[in-house]
Amino acid sequence: MTVKFGKQTVHALLDKDSRGNYIQVSSIDDKMWSLDIRQMFTTEDGEIKPTTKGIRANEELVVDLLVECMKALPEDLFDEVMERIDNENAEG
Repeated sequence: MTVKFGKQTVHALLDKDSRGNYIQVSSIDDKMWSLDIRQMFTTEDGEIKPTTKGIRANEELVVDLLVECMKALPEDLFDEVMERIDNENAEG
């Protein structure tokens, strides 16, 4: 995704399927910090490009959004997410 202003940092590019589709997680540091989660696709030339499918949440919304996402998870997935966070924090 091309960001017209500010700095975009890509944190993860996750395989969505075997057809060259991905989910990209990035942050955009502009006048207001934002979290961007976007579906990406692979062109015939092998270039990974963004689709219009995705969400950008600014710093005023991102905490509420993530809390509601976590509340929506079944208990076993919630526990798995928390364990991953704990493990990554322990690794530094």
